Amino acid sequence: MATEMKLSQHGVTFATRERATALVAKQAVDEELTLDFRGVKAVSPSFVDGLIGALALRASRVAITGLAPEFEQLVVQVVERRNVTSQFRFMTPA
Repeated sequence: MATEMKLSQHGVTFATRERATALVAKQAVDEELTLDFRGVKAVSPSFVDGLIGALALRASRVAITGLAPEFEQLVVQVVERRNVTSQFRFMTPA
């Protein structure tokens, strides 16, 4: 069964790599995880890099949902740069 991580339950702005790794460390993670960005107002590049890196180590598959257009390019670039595209998929709203 997949678990879900709703970032908005932890705040609306996210700025540091350390915060990203702390959030992932607290999160129960199964083989599959849904990462929900709905309600997030701002993310820094270091937060996204830390989040993607930490999740890549803990989950086999991560579905990213609720990603605002202003964050999409950053998240896609980090996933590609870290060479974890096979683990991450981007869900578009229905």
